[in-house]
Amino acid sequence: MNINSILGNIIDGVYNGPSINQREKIYNDINAEIVVIATVLPEKTTIKLSEVSGFTEAKLQITDIIAGEVNKQEIIKVQEPYMESSYRGRACMIVEGGYEPVMVDKEYIFYLNSIKEVNENGKVSYKIRKKIPLKNI
Repeated sequence: MNINSILGNIIDGVYNGPSINQREKIYNDINAEIVVIATVLPEKTTIKLSEVSGFTEAKLQITDIIAGEVNKQEIIKVQEPYMESSYRGRACMIVEGGYEPVMVDKEYIFYLNSIKEVNENGKVSYKIRKKIPLKNI
């Protein structure tokens, strides 16, 4: 996929974004450390902090790099601000601020910030600042 086309006007009828000349302003406005194009892998894990709070950890495979220090084809973990739980025996989803979970096998532009803790494998996890789907999902 061509980075210039992503930062242009339309990708598959979804993203109506800024010109390449406005790219730095976007990075600064969103305050993201890295910006990547990545595919969501099927492995998602719910991390419960309490009965009513937690997050979901998803894995992304980077397909292209727009900004930041990561490698193409690297697999990274991101924390999504939602978790699956149960209430009175029924499955439910607890979501922070109207967040919509990413869909498995779909590709997005992700604006990410690192979470300063390092996981058990010595890898950094990331928090999603913003995400833009590249295709209708």
